[in-house]
Amino acid sequence: MNRKVIHPDGWPQAPGIDPPGIQINDVLYMSAMGGVDPVTGKMAADYPGEVKQALDNVATILKTAGMTMKNVIWVNPFSTPGNNGRAMNQIYASYFEFGNTPGRATITMEGLPKQQHFIAFCIAGADLSKRHTTLPRNMQPSPTASPGIVYDDTYYMSAKSGFIPDQGVVTPDVLLQLRQTMRNLLDDLQYAPDMDFPDVVFATAYLTDIHTDEDKYLDLYGTFFKSGHFPALTVLQQESPQSRAAGGFAQAAPGRPPAPPSKEQISFIAVQQPK
Repeated sequence: MNRKVIHPDGWPQAPGIDPPGIQINDVLYMSAMGGVDPVTGKMAADYPGEVKQALDNVATILKTAGMTMKNVIWVNPFSTPGNNGRAMNQIYASYFEFGNTPGRATITMEGLPKQQHFIAFCIAGADLSKRHTTLPRNMQPSPTASPGIVYDDTYYMSAKSGFIPDQGVVTPDVLLQLRQTMRNLLDDLQYAPDMDFPDVVFATAYLTDIHTDEDKYLDLYGTFFKSGHFPALTVLQQESPQSRAAGGFAQAAPGRPPAPPSKEQISFIAVQQPK
């Protein structure tokens, strides 16, 4: 195993400062980047500026490792409440090729270090021949997230919610949403490198009401896995953008009734097992 620290020229180094990136063989794990210029220490003036600076920082780490944004396979954008998600997505999309965007799970946090409003955690792979974007037939290309990225034998799957393609979320029942979420994830698993639930090694469940829903949610979630094939699991609570709009319902398209809020989503990492 080849382990290498990736440290751009001019970025601060001192005991207690985390390395910007660690590359293991051809996979690069980057520390979360925010809206501070590492060279000057100056914070961006506003939220769009923080998003741009954070992604510029990611690009600098990648360049130091001999890569570009095309090598990114996974992103966790973390944002604080009340910011303009549409503006974030417009800036974010400009850094990636349409239809070839990384897997992604976007998380709204109560707070971030050093009074920041946006940070991004990324994983990249050096060998583009191993990187493949998935696009099941029931999904449309997105400027901000592919259904997932297969890199070598590992599948980084974007967070899915309980939407029905072309209809959106149709029920406020969190357990019915979960059933549709797992159906969407299974579609992706079976489409990509012919995987299934036993290939999943890590799952993150994002609930908007963890105190009310967690127990019954996890009871149903567990039925989708055979005994002995449960993945590692993290359960988080995040603020729902939908719950802030239209008095608890998402804004609907013209001519359509308001959609129920999405109460959950799940992201997976899967590794293809010998069949």
